[in-house]
Amino acid sequence: MGGTQSTESPRESSLSKLPNDCWMHVLDQLSLEDTLSVLLTCKSLGAIAKPFVYRKIDWKWTETPLRRALQLLRLIFKNQEIASYVHHVHLLSSSRKEPWSDIASDMDWKDGIKEYEDVVEQTIDLVQRAQFSDMCEWTSALRDGNFYAFVSILLSQLGNLKSLRLDYSFIWCGGYPGRMLKQALLSPNGVLSRFEHLRVVDYGGNVPMPEESGIHIEPKLGGFPASYNQDQFMAWFCLPTVQHLAIWLRDTKKLEDIEFNLDRLQTLVLSRVTVSGKDVRFILSKVRNLKNLHVGMAYQHPTQIALADGHFLVEGLLSVSHTLERLSLGVEYYPFNLGDREWDQEDDRLLKPFLNILKKFPKLRVAEIPVPILCGWDKDCAPDLNTLLPETLCELHLRDDLSGMFDYEWDEIDIIEYVRQFVGHCWFSTPMLKHITLRLWIETFSILWPDEEQELRLACQEIGIDLSFVVDDLSLGLWVLRDL
Repeated sequence: MGGTQSTESPRESSLSKLPNDCWMHVLDQLSLEDTLSVLLTCKSLGAIAKPFVYRKIDWKWTETPLRRALQLLRLIFKNQEIASYVHHVHLLSSSRKEPWSDIASDMDWKDGIKEYEDVVEQTIDLVQRAQFSDMCEWTSALRDGNFYAFVSILLSQLGNLKSLRLDYSFIWCGGYPGRMLKQALLSPNGVLSRFEHLRVVDYGGNVPMPEESGIHIEPKLGGFPASYNQDQFMAWFCLPTVQHLAIWLRDTKKLEDIEFNLDRLQTLVLSRVTVSGKDVRFILSKVRNLKNLHVGMAYQHPTQIALADGHFLVEGLLSVSHTLERLSLGVEYYPFNLGDREWDQEDDRLLKPFLNILKKFPKLRVAEIPVPILCGWDKDCAPDLNTLLPETLCELHLRDDLSGMFDYEWDEIDIIEYVRQFVGHCWFSTPMLKHITLRLWIETFSILWPDEEQELRLACQEIGIDLSFVVDDLSLGLWVLRDL
């Protein structure tokens, strides 16, 4: 009897015999390029492999990838099932020398609006059906080809999203994702996703250093862009399943009026936030099971004094002290300055609430903290480091935040000598300590002490401690950067 001859090659035939669940496990580990190769190699696996092509949207750019966003929106509008395939969205800009300049698009919108007129109309229709409170502004942004608005509409259709990382520019260019999320969670009508599977969120956590005082070009800048939408922040604290939240928090408008939903939150990263210590205390009072915390406080120069609200910050930290295992703190001025401000003797009182603070965390394994906050401003009056650390500590990272101030006392050589005195008998106070890092600010660092660095490194090696020197912009805690 005649039959239909198989067009599969022997290689395809053998591959297709693998169980589907086995293939799904394999495909989940592959890069996009490798997944596409599987599709080309074995066409019979197309139905299994296709979802993995869209599983992770990972775009890094120097120009906003508007065309790619429009193309993906068009595909989703034609086939809503594609939206269900997307589990991870990472949209981050590449490093730029001028981080606060406007970002160009990858396409000319005068031509693009004709090519993607169908997408524009469908996104506007979606905004209208969702009954956005600021519908006119959204409509105008979409008709003008606003990349950030289109991406936010794209996100609103991703019902299976599990992780989301968005560039800091989303915050100062309209705040559209946060505003969309507010509409989706606080005024739901079934048109937008409720983000019930979203566990990992990074909203602007990659925010770079502020501009230097006196050299920024844009008059609207005061170190950070002064203009931002205030309604974009509150909804991130209402996500029902979030476990990791990183955010460049610039405002807490109406935060006290919402119902927080942070019972599952284990990691909170507040990156270069410009809110008050009292605001941070309020947020920390709403979490119950926090294990990892980074708080980077940014104070506006010259109108604010760093840590003037430090007692509120300490109260907030102590409210989560019983569960916290990893803690990093940062403090800076924006715009940053070199020698334009002094630490007055009267300011010493601002550090008193932080006295012995690390000893109050019974489960702390990793601590990263500015030297003045841990040890005091006056290096000659600094207490023995052994008396300041909990016995549970495995990693200690010392930062030189505020080293740009005129009378900053803790030069690198002073920190080296301070740590050298500590390592001679640190096993009594911190028997589990395995790593020490001296983290130095790139704007004030100079290569002056190679011999002393090596001596300290050898002293640490003798007692089984790894020593590192890191020179950077003192952004996120090192444990945060490792987790990215």
